[in-house]
Amino acid sequence: QYHGLWIELEELAHSPVTVSLGGGYASSRWDLYCGTPGEDVCTGATDEERTAFSHTSAYANLSAEWRLGPTPVSLFGGWSGAYRLAGIPRAPEPLPGSLYAERFPEGEVGLESTLQAGLAYDTRDDDEEPSRGVWADVSLRGAAPAWGSAWSYIGGNATLRTYAPLGVERFVLASRLGTDVVFGDQPTAQTGSTGGLQGYGALGGGEIG
Repeated sequence: QYHGLWIELEELAHSPVTVSLGGGYASSRWDLYCGTPGEDVCTGATDEERTAFSHTSAYANLSAEWRLGPTPVSLFGGWSGAYRLAGIPRAPEPLPGSLYAERFPEGEVGLESTLQAGLAYDTRDDDEEPSRGVWADVSLRGAAPAWGSAWSYIGGNATLRTYAPLGVERFVLASRLGTDVVFGDQPTAQTGSTGGLQGYGALGGGEIG
């Protein structure tokens, strides 16, 4: 189950600041946990319970973007948090017999609290349905006990998106190239997501990402 509500307030109070806020709930019994880089648990696996990773979290986000005058450059920053629980509501513990349960017998429980700041460059002709232009951002993020996190890590993200019409304005080639790095202790459920102005799902593991 994945449920969320997100609200964006553009040019708040007639200012160059856009504020985004939201939150939600996620719970999954059958995500994959393949171990640490170099392990080969999931390749050719036929035992679903061995590779199962069950987890639940409630999450929230608050961020702001400040356009710097008439330029295509803006600053952004914010906070995101997720309270993570083991298992799912009807089975609040890691799935017995799974590799994840061996590594984390009690699951990964606690608040992940992350601060992020970055710089964006945006020349799109339209925010929602761009036909041409560039949208890029670079950012740093970090979680630490100093702002309430049970995990400590630092990460960086650089993402480039380009849009170009192919003959007609409504037929557009859209591409995205992203790089995301993390150093430190990160909860397993977060390893499949990136940071940046617009976080997105990413490949993970020692073999494919």
